[in-house]
Amino acid sequence: MELNKDYKQIYAHTLKDYNELSGKVVDKIAFTDDGYHDENMFIITFTDKTFITIGVRYRDLDNHDDEPQIEDYYVMPPKCMNGGDFGCHLWVDNKTSEIHYDKWIQILKDFDIWQMSDSEVTEVIEKNKKAEEEREYQQYLRLKEKFEKKQV
Repeated sequence: MELNKDYKQIYAHTLKDYNELSGKVVDKIAFTDDGYHDENMFIITFTDKTFITIGVRYRDLDNHDDEPQIEDYYVMPPKCMNGGDFGCHLWVDNKTSEIHYDKWIQILKDFDIWQMSDSEVTEVIEKNKKAEEEREYQQYLRLKEKFEKKQV
């Protein structure tokens, strides 16, 4: 579960006169607008293994909260997203057992910018579930001991 090291992200805020984009050949384009600013993404990959990703967020610091603002969308390694736990960003088809990701994650996977397998994602989810169950059980034991002492 890694960010593909062969790709280099170009950031819109560092472009001076857009010469960095001059002569590039577009490989793939995708857009997602799921209504949440951190999941809105417009991504263009180029044949030279560079890509630019633009996101949209809503300004919070003025009276125009409903106006979108275009900004760089920083693509982090998948391990940085909830510690690699995509449990809240996927669903499993009960009939086929196929994993379906939120659209923005699927795009990063399909474009090979995120290199991760379904088995890696499932492993992290299961590991986190087991850790949570162990925490809950330890909490249960602490509470049980605490309240049994009070009854004596």
